[in-house]
Amino acid sequence: MELGHAELPISKTTPPAGIALALVTVAATALLTAVLHRFTDSVVPFGDGVTTALSLTAQFMLSRKLLENWWVWMTADVIYIALYCYKSLYLTGLLYLLFFAMSIAGYAGWRKSLALTAEHAPQEAPAL
Repeated sequence: MELGHAELPISKTTPPAGIALALVTVAATALLTAVLHRFTDSVVPFGDGVTTALSLTAQFMLSRKLLENWWVWMTADVIYIALYCYKSLYLTGLLYLLFFAMSIAGYAGWRKSLALTAEHAPQEAPAL
């Protein structure tokens, strides 16, 4: 840890932030789908666009230590698995099944850590 920098704690996504992240993900999906459809020979431009947008959103959330990033990763992984099986890339689909399992473990670990942090947090005095 560098001097003057505190470790970023695990936290939950606020509703406004969740809505903003969802809107950015939808917009990114639309943009990526259009670009992939126009400039590549992808047979699944929407699938490729949505998985890329979800992955970018999940990575951003992971970097901010937002607990719900694991749900975004799990959603992307399920779509990746379906896409790779559709493309007959079964070993890659199996790899994403492993990533899915890792996301479940990550979520469980972070949720436990967040609960322990909340349990040991100083209690606020009740308002009078």
